[in-house]
Amino acid sequence: MATENKLSDTLLRKLHGKLQPRQKMMADGRGLSVRVSRQGGLSFVFTWREGGRTSIPKAVTLGRYPDTGLKQARQIRDRYRVQLAEQGTLKLENETAIQDGPETPAEEMSRPEAMVTVREALEYWFTGYAKSHRKGWKRDEERITKYVYSTLGGRPVDNCGIREWVECFEKIRVKYPVSAGAAFQVCRQALRYCRLRGYTSSRVLDDFRLSDMGSKGVKRERVLNEAEVSSLWSALQEDGGIYAPQPYLRHLVTVLVIFGCRTHEIRESTWSEWDLKRRQWTIPKSRTKNGHILVRPVPERLMPWLECLKGKHKEQDYVLGQFQTQMRISKLGSFQWQWLGHEQKWRNHDIRRTVATWMNDAGVNTWVVEHLLGHAVAGVAGIYNRAQYLTEKKQALDLWLDRLLEYSTGYLRLPDSGKNSG
Repeated sequence: MATENKLSDTLLRKLHGKLQPRQKMMADGRGLSVRVSRQGGLSFVFTWREGGRTSIPKAVTLGRYPDTGLKQARQIRDRYRVQLAEQGTLKLENETAIQDGPETPAEEMSRPEAMVTVREALEYWFTGYAKSHRKGWKRDEERITKYVYSTLGGRPVDNCGIREWVECFEKIRVKYPVSAGAAFQVCRQALRYCRLRGYTSSRVLDDFRLSDMGSKGVKRERVLNEAEVSSLWSALQEDGGIYAPQPYLRHLVTVLVIFGCRTHEIRESTWSEWDLKRRQWTIPKSRTKNGHILVRPVPERLMPWLECLKGKHKEQDYVLGQFQTQMRISKLGSFQWQWLGHEQKWRNHDIRRTVATWMNDAGVNTWVVEHLLGHAVAGVAGIYNRAQYLTEKKQALDLWLDRLLEYSTGYLRLPDSGKNSG
């Protein structure tokens, strides 16, 4: 008689989340095994035959650890074995599983053959490729988690057909066509990556184009006019007002307006990047879009504001006090134009374009603006010239801050204090 209950909770805890040289199966006994992915994901698998030892074995994934525990997986296995003994077959689509007493629907009963799931395949790509080669991988991961994992995450990827993928992307496309297109491109690239490495074999997305599943983002041209910049800055400096319920957004947008930086640059920024004595903000190349270190001088008039913010969040590493995802900030920021009563829609990234446009119109040299924004410099200069132009950047930022302060009291409102910095 085969040995059963070979696995233990201690062993599963040690394996969970630990990178493995290859995918492997570990038997618990009596048809139950745990599949260990290269990324350390654990899935319980039940294997059986319906026609004796000469028949083709079948398998079903019972659930992912730790959402499905070892005890629960064994209960499902025992129930299946009883059904096989009594009926000679399993009807997975109508089955229930025992979970600590009352019978409840098994999460994974509708799964066919036990294979690498869609989630595991995409995680394999994120770990093996995206995190080291794509600057925007975190945003991709947020998008995939929200839209794809919730629909197809638990499905075996090699058994997931065209219809399932099309329905997944169509559901996104109804409201967010650009997000649907971006998610499709990630999934198509991830499946190709997995197939070339022998992890999966699916080619289901190969023949589709971006336009079949979503839309490509168009280059925006929105620039806030002077009246809009004035009302935005005044609202940021106002006690209470529309930003009172959203102090995180108030602080984030304040930095965006002053520096013209990318949203993720301040959203992910920690105090280790800020040298308040030298008045410099240094973004490491691992966080810049062009792969080069970016140093921005900090205007002297901003120092009391930053010191107050640091004191307010002294227990936190993040400059803004906490980490917020790009999707959440983008969604929240998309309502600001309505809060301010502006006629045309604008987004946080349009602030960056507005700062660049104003500086160029004010006579700041274009190459200084480009360096301040963190744009890649084209040609030979981009290869050999690593100058930071701190003096020129400081002059440009001071000139811009002069203009901003004309829209308010002439002072920067300290974070959530109701006091001015001057």
